This record gives sequence, structure tokens and C-alpha cells, in this order.
Amino acid sequence: MDWQRTYAAIAGLVATGAGLEEIVPGVTADGVDVGRWLQRQRQHVVWHGLKPGQRERLSGLGVTPLPAQERPGNVQEQLGRVRARLCCFWRSTGSARAL
Repeated sequence: MDWQRTYAAIAGLVATGAGLEEIVPGVTADGVDVGRWLQRQRQHVVWHGLKPGQRERLSGLGVTPLPAQERPGNVQEQLGRVRARLCCFWRSTGSARAL
């Protein structure tokens, strides 16, 4: 899905009453994770790489860029969360497998 279509999908969600805080990774439209796309657009580096018109459109929906030092999380943080979830899953299923 290209930028315009994904933007249109998010604009449609907002128009039907969805708040931006509800469009999180995992929210999909036409099989595309629009929540993840929106999160990426807010990243400082990505935001400043957008064309001025794209930034204006997102701003019109109330989307703002994240500050440069506030990124959604690095790979190590994400791996830590995945590991914690796996441990919980293994404990709940009775698996004795250790990480």
C-alpha cells in the first residue's frame, strides 16, 4: 500500500471517530498495519524525510512527530519484551524450557 492509500485509511478511521491514540501497531485496514505505519511516520527521522505536503496532511489529523530522543524503542528493548512474553507463555503452558 502506498503512502496516500495508507494515509487515506487512517484519515477514514479518524473521520469515523477513532482517536489517534487508538491507532496503535496491530490496527489494520485492508490487511495493512496502519498503526505501525503511523508510528513510523511519527519517528523524528522519518517525519523530517516526508514531503511538506505529507507532513501537513498528517498534522491536519493531529499527528505530531516524536521528539528526536523519544523513539518507539530500540531492538534490544523489543527483544526484551519478546523474551518476557515467551517466558510467560512457557510458564503458562507448563514448558520447562529456559532462555
